[in-house]
Amino acid sequence: MHKIRLILIVFLLLVGCNQITSSSKYEKLQPTLNPIVESDAKETQFPTSSASVNSNPVIIGTFLCSGYSPFQTGVAKVSRMGMNKYHLIASMTYGYSHNNGEIETDFSYDGNKFIILNQKYSIVKISFTENSITIDYPGEHFGGNNAEPKGTFYLEHTDSADSRFLTKVYDTLKLPDPYRHGLSEVLTYELDDKLLLLVRTRNDKNVTQMNADFLLMYKAADQSLSVIGEISDYKEQDLQKELNNLGADSFLIYQILHKDYADRLVKLKMHKWDNGDLAVGESGEFQLTETEAIYIVTGVEKATSVTTNMRSADNIGSIFKTEVDRSDNKTVTIHSYEIVRKDQNDEHTVTQDWLEVNRLTGNVSSLIW
Repeated sequence: MHKIRLILIVFLLLVGCNQITSSSKYEKLQPTLNPIVESDAKETQFPTSSASVNSNPVIIGTFLCSGYSPFQTGVAKVSRMGMNKYHLIASMTYGYSHNNGEIETDFSYDGNKFIILNQKYSIVKISFTENSITIDYPGEHFGGNNAEPKGTFYLEHTDSADSRFLTKVYDTLKLPDPYRHGLSEVLTYELDDKLLLLVRTRNDKNVTQMNADFLLMYKAADQSLSVIGEISDYKEQDLQKELNNLGADSFLIYQILHKDYADRLVKLKMHKWDNGDLAVGESGEFQLTETEAIYIVTGVEKATSVTTNMRSADNIGSIFKTEVDRSDNKTVTIHSYEIVRKDQNDEHTVTQDWLEVNRLTGNVSSLIW
């Protein structure tokens, strides 16, 4: 009888061990994503890893209005103050009269909405997308004369390393690492239901100079990006056709493809307006001088010739020159060329471009490309 009981006990122990082993194996193959802990007949469900990711929608960075230029400088800056506390400065300066408006306030986020902490701006509402901040309030309160600091401002750059949108832009263009950290800016232009993105990379040796400009299209509906192309002289006609097919008019096309020229023209006109020259606003009365034409092309003031010497100490290398070649009542023609010296017996000139500046409109066009 004792022998039978002993056999039964051994049998039951073996069965129990097999069940435990089988159960452990199953748990490893199919882990519980939402583990449940039982205590005092109550169940507590822990959140999944995806739910624990910070879902705070605040985007840290500098944002610019669509079509940002010296004529309309809309800027919004969002910075982090501390735990769930942020600071917003939004400003707008508009037109020849330099009308301006500004908002400055701290704000927080309660999980559903943004809370403005400065009572002065209690009517202000803000919201974010992956690439923008929208500031809204009824009427005109903080600027007026087309200078209300409200509307949509688009992300230009950020010091934050976790900007999903900018990372997507940089990845799409395959930009090297240095250009992802302070050497690039993104300018946005609204075009119907699309956004045109002008991505400008700066020269790492001279940050005042642009290294390369790229043009992309962004669709907010599906957050998609597509490359239109790199902006260069020999590609300009193709880019013009592409932008025209997208619905852009000639004014917008010029603003994008010739950003530096367009901005310098506006700065020049605003400076003349500030000095009492009201002809800049009268069609047919405004005419550029030769020095003003050179300024639009090079950014150098009060000159008709600009020279940049890039030669070495032993006089080998290149000298770059941009100078007025001729002018008439309608245009100023500018020659841009390079004087190359390889050795004592080899010095020659290479033309880079012939540019024609319209003295009435200020627009610059290439006679070569």
